[in-house]
Amino acid sequence: MVQLYADPAKDEWPDEFRQLPAATQELYEYAAANHAVLQYIPCFCGCVNAGHTSNFDCYVREVYADGRIRLDAMSFG
Repeated sequence: MVQLYADPAKDEWPDEFRQLPAATQELYEYAAANHAVLQYIPCFCGCVNAGHTSNFDCYVREVYADGRIRLDAMSFG
């Protein structure tokens, strides 16, 4: 699987992200900006078997100290 990185603070998203429907893009943008909220909401799509512990994990796989993130492509279709 291709690893996808973004820098939300700079509005830098991979081309694959830009090809998603606007509503899906908004979900990723919301997740990237709202870890403090989503970390307390359980995953509800059944991906707990993939190691997801919260709804945040459904969209963001890793957060880096410089603000970049690695996206979880689960919702890419």
